[in-house]
Amino acid sequence: MRPMLRRLPFLLATAALLTTTGAAAAPMARVALPLGDEGERTAQFTAFGPALAGDAVVFGVTSGVGGRPHLLAAPTAGGPARELPGLWSRFAGGDAGVVAITAVAYGGGTDRYDPSYVMSQKLTAGPVDGPAETLGTCIAPSDADGARVAYVAGEHCDEVVVRDVLAGREVGRLSVASPGTSITDLRLAGDLVSWRAGATVVVADATTGAVRRETLPVDSSGDVLGRDGSLAYVDETGYPSTDSDWRIHLMLLAPGAPAREVASWPAWSTVVAPVGFSGGTLVVRVEQDASVVSPRTPSDQLLAFAPDGTARPLLRALPVPEGDPHISATPELLGADVEDDRIAWTLRDCDEATVGSVALADLPPGGIDATRLDHCVRPILERSVLRVDRRGRTTVAVRCPAACSGTLTLTGMVSSGYRYRTLARRPFSLPAGRHRIAVAVAASDRAWLAHGKDRARPALLALAGTTGARPSSRFAQVRVVASR
Repeated sequence: MRPMLRRLPFLLATAALLTTTGAAAAPMARVALPLGDEGERTAQFTAFGPALAGDAVVFGVTSGVGGRPHLLAAPTAGGPARELPGLWSRFAGGDAGVVAITAVAYGGGTDRYDPSYVMSQKLTAGPVDGPAETLGTCIAPSDADGARVAYVAGEHCDEVVVRDVLAGREVGRLSVASPGTSITDLRLAGDLVSWRAGATVVVADATTGAVRRETLPVDSSGDVLGRDGSLAYVDETGYPSTDSDWRIHLMLLAPGAPAREVASWPAWSTVVAPVGFSGGTLVVRVEQDASVVSPRTPSDQLLAFAPDGTARPLLRALPVPEGDPHISATPELLGADVEDDRIAWTLRDCDEATVGSVALADLPPGGIDATRLDHCVRPILERSVLRVDRRGRTTVAVRCPAACSGTLTLTGMVSSGYRYRTLARRPFSLPAGRHRIAVAVAASDRAWLAHGKDRARPALLALAGTTGARPSSRFAQVRVVASR
């Protein structure tokens, strides 16, 4: 099914599926994503995935801009994560413990329109613990389900192949009707495989070769395929529109039946992405703009729609009710996957990623509340501008939910944010409550600020340390102005 270091030893030491107790009985993995010293861009971690592969959850981590990506796997029953060998750009998992890994390499010219520009791709697949075999080099999508992998092959990349990688045999090979047509949204579900070729979605049985074609709206996307041949997609017909009533529609198309609407949301403030099917249940990610929804409305959530259209919350993250919108406080769902009766997700909260996995039957009726912001050292900005007086002084308001200590760092962005200049740095140790931390900016740095447009420069405010016994870090983008 489709999913969506410089300090690698540290990462592997802190990445583990920790079995929790309670109503949800949800095994969780916590992976710390520290901001790094002096707000260095290269020290910022990003998590990708996840993908369920049998009894393992596979997820990716990269470090900084252009940093080497690392692929990790942790058992759903609990235990430490381990790194998988090789490079990756995309990955997918099957419930028989198979993972398909795509690596993309670039070289030659400076952009894709340069004749010397070269892009190559290699797809490998096998059990999570190996060994893996190379399946193809066509620059095209792939997918995994069970022990099978679907991918594009052929001399002219004009065939869709389904292969059982555990049995070491092809299940089926299907010809694309129009060679040269770009294949997108390749999906695999049991014996069925689907892909887009232009405005047409092709659904084929890999074992019999039977094919059906569906024409979907031009402004549709996010196809997922069920094992009964049902297609779910998002219809954004009308984009772009100035109509305030314009809505985004989640649609379901069953074999031999007309498409029907499952649900709809206001298009201007919502992003909808089908994740996959669990039997007849459709799992969908719904992201709503935290600045426009009610504080009681989840800004990010996973919903399960039963065949009768009834929605059930699986995972929800509420927006932060207070603070400056420049502060990255609201939890962010980075990705999700579903395989049979289990879901997995990757959630970023403060500077920490949580990879979670739980059986659908173990979820509490209201789903899992993923909002865990009480451990964050929060910068409280009354405004997104920090003014430095003539003596180089400025203050930052901080809230500690418990006794907290660490370091406050203010760094100015140089060369459009790709390099940083440290403006101020101060350690702190504070009791619970709200406080103001005074920092001083050196004369040379004030002069650098004064040469910016309107005597101001964009900057990054970072707080890294511990709250109670838990590591925590927060950051916010601000604008620093030098007084005349």
